[in-house]
Amino acid sequence: MTGEDRTDSFLRSVAGPEAPVLVKLREENEREGVPLIRKEEEAVLSFFASEKMIRQALEIGTGTGYSGILLLSSLPEAAVLTTVERDPERRKKALRHFEEAGFLSRVNSIEGAAEDCLSAFPDGSFELIFLDSAKGQYERLFPELLRLLSPGGVMISDNLFAGGRMLDPRFLVIRRDRTIHENLRRFLDSVLAADELQSMVVPAGDGLLISRKKEKDE
Repeated sequence: MTGEDRTDSFLRSVAGPEAPVLVKLREENEREGVPLIRKEEEAVLSFFASEKMIRQALEIGTGTGYSGILLLSSLPEAAVLTTVERDPERRKKALRHFEEAGFLSRVNSIEGAAEDCLSAFPDGSFELIFLDSAKGQYERLFPELLRLLSPGGVMISDNLFAGGRMLDPRFLVIRRDRTIHENLRRFLDSVLAADELQSMVVPAGDGLLISRKKEKDE
């Protein structure tokens, strides 16, 4: 077992008890081969979702609703989650899961591509953004997400390591993965270079990039 595997195993072992609805949903998604946020990353997501200032949260990539339910379980009771999913079947499942979990009234579910939906929202609309869509889209979506993030707000980008591919230099990446590698590298460079953001990489699971938008007086 590598050092990274041991770290992730330890993080999973010290995670708190999981809500039954999430246990059931994780088992269902694993049977169907649907990718989910990794267990060792959940505590990070829940930690930032619990900020009392959050009234509006945005999720790019609803999937079948697992991470959305995780977010809503920690968000303040008055907070609303806007979640965007381009796959109609997954969105349909997610809506059912949100209802079963008792969160449907706090969900604004949008079907479509994120690049086509986000322009409708005004600047600074969201105090929390969770980016977990197709990795090749991250760089293209970044300017719009930066516009939508409120001062003091946090953006969490998942799968920064792309299953370990980002940890290798480009010349070691197999040809079919080079586009994702290049897109994620450009995204990371853009985020780290943004004067408006203070960012860090958290090496848990498949890698999280956490960025806080600076207040105007910083």
